[in-house]
Amino acid sequence: MSELIKFLPSYFIGNFGEDDFRSKDDFKSKYAFPDWYKFCCTFAIRQPPEPRDRTGNLTSPYKIDSDYTSSIPTDLSNTKTISECMESKALEIEKSAGDKYIDVFLTGGFDSTVMYAAFLKVCDNSKVRVVFQYSEDAEYHQSLNQNNTELYKYIIDNKLNYRLLDVTSTIHADDALSIIGHPGNFVSNRKSLLAKAHTGRNQSLTSVEDDVYDGKYDGESWEKLITAIADKFDDCDTSKVIEEFTPAFNSCPFDIKDPYKTLWWFNFVFSYSDRVFGPWYLIKDLSLDRANKVIPFFDSEDFQKYMMNVCLAQKKYISPSKDVVSRNDDMKSYMLDFYKNDKLVDDSLLTGLGLPPELMSDEKKAQLETRLKMTKEQRHRCTLHYNQDRGIMRLNTGEVLDGDEYMKRESELEDIWTI
Repeated sequence: MSELIKFLPSYFIGNFGEDDFRSKDDFKSKYAFPDWYKFCCTFAIRQPPEPRDRTGNLTSPYKIDSDYTSSIPTDLSNTKTISECMESKALEIEKSAGDKYIDVFLTGGFDSTVMYAAFLKVCDNSKVRVVFQYSEDAEYHQSLNQNNTELYKYIIDNKLNYRLLDVTSTIHADDALSIIGHPGNFVSNRKSLLAKAHTGRNQSLTSVEDDVYDGKYDGESWEKLITAIADKFDDCDTSKVIEEFTPAFNSCPFDIKDPYKTLWWFNFVFSYSDRVFGPWYLIKDLSLDRANKVIPFFDSEDFQKYMMNVCLAQKKYISPSKDVVSRNDDMKSYMLDFYKNDKLVDDSLLTGLGLPPELMSDEKKAQLETRLKMTKEQRHRCTLHYNQDRGIMRLNTGEVLDGDEYMKRESELEDIWTI
């Protein structure tokens, strides 16, 4: 029986093109997606979202291979420090790698830079090989680590291993395990949980976010905030959303009568798995065997326990994004202690383009403006993964299907659905 590993649900719930075999309404009629699922597909912060209920309380509309699930820890005792989490994970990966390289995919951003420090600190550096993107196309030139030049200088000065990629390169080499910094933003921690501070989010939520900033939901139940959000969407029934979500929210081990804890718990439950599997499981020419050698560094029970204790018990790093740019202080201290370079660490905070414009440097604003003016095809040329042929679902048989392929085999593959 086929089961799903990774799925892009927007193909079935919305975003149909002119050439699709069947209309969106036909699919909605045949596959009666639960209201909680339609809510998640509209609201979940990652695009495209693949909502999975990790509390085990909600029925998924499709069958998920149990080898590709990510359970939430229930015993939160013996929580490790962030340095203990990182170093134990680095050593675990080094042991798994055996005689292969550890290819660390490095953007120079906060998450990948601290991850790289952990590998260099506790592992055999001759086996640690950083991977950079490179393009000769001047218009979209990405050379080595141009967004964090201090980190690139550190690598060169210390004669550390690296591998260059261009659009013709094999992204994930057979002589290595590939390590990506996902889902690092749950750990580091992301500040933007609603519309205004996150590009691509439904702008109808702006008024809700303003109310959150103004304290309207302080001390209120999760139901009040989720109701306000669900009321903004036409595709789901608000009362059913609340009814279906109740056991998932009630399973939270901490009191979340706080809007930021509510939003964090929601994303942690329904988006965390997508951030683990999302970056690579829909690449069509990446075999399942090879895909299983692409390791999300920040995915482990230890990291999850740490996050729940820090974000939910202590409410750290989930304050309003309009306040300041703030990342995990323990991770920042870890980097400073290892690299001993303030500029290298500061640049890691500014590498991403997801900051609110008022907090960006002039150079970063110019990069964002250039990127926003690009066509979809041009943006894809900047990202090596987008040069791979992508599908909408990966089955546990190793097959990756695009929309047309699924439609031609729909009757054969109907057993992947539970509805």
